[in-house]
Amino acid sequence: MQMSRWYFLDDQSASGSLNMAYDEYIFSMLEKWRRPVLRLYSFDPPAITLGYHQQFEKVLNAEAVHEDGIEVARRITGGRALLHKNEVTYCVASLSADFDSGTDMTGSFLRISAALKRALGSIGLAAEVSPRRSVKNSVGRGERLVSPCLASVTRYELTIGGKKVAGSAQRRRDGAFLQHGSILLGRGSEDIVRYLRGDWSDLKSTVTSIDDELGREIPRDAFKERLLEGFIDEFGVEFEALELSADDRRAIEEMAAVKKAEFVNLVRK
Repeated sequence: MQMSRWYFLDDQSASGSLNMAYDEYIFSMLEKWRRPVLRLYSFDPPAITLGYHQQFEKVLNAEAVHEDGIEVARRITGGRALLHKNEVTYCVASLSADFDSGTDMTGSFLRISAALKRALGSIGLAAEVSPRRSVKNSVGRGERLVSPCLASVTRYELTIGGKKVAGSAQRRRDGAFLQHGSILLGRGSEDIVRYLRGDWSDLKSTVTSIDDELGREIPRDAFKERLLEGFIDEFGVEFEALELSADDRRAIEEMAAVKKAEFVNLVRK
């Protein structure tokens, strides 16, 4: 059986705006590249991303964000606010026709979650994929656009012992999709409570991390290798390094500048 081929982009740490620009650019290039893409990366310095439909003023405390110098960037996916800190972040993008899971959101979410679950299982952690109709630690309907990502477990996300260890969001458009998400290596993402409007002080009780569950730290690069193996085993793929040209990187930098500028005036208030 011939293995399918994906592109792989192994990125190191970058700012929030640059990371979101990379993901958006990858999504825009799928018709040209004609292969699924897996990108692994992290955030340095820590940054907050907002879901596509969220409003900064309703979600975040601008004074706290400004005081700590936290960058805020908008994702092209939906979902809710997330502080990216001490995590491994993944992005999978593909034309629906090239992705071995059917063409609907459910199929792609389940297959990607299965790959993540394999990676966690390889280090001895028994993660569960949240059922379709199961929503834990849910927030009220009126709070959904202002609540943080970690406040609830939505369908097909990963939990360990009922606590969220990874959060994901997906965008579909013109026969293509992009899904990205954060896998919590250690504590830190729950610190978003400092920057949120409202009282989310119980957030720490709804999440866990790989380090918490293992009782020790696992190096980021070591877990990235396990993630890569999880996708290889789940999808039966061969990876080829994605080589970005100078023009590609220039376009990404321009997109990042636009993203960075979106919230600058709000943060400075």
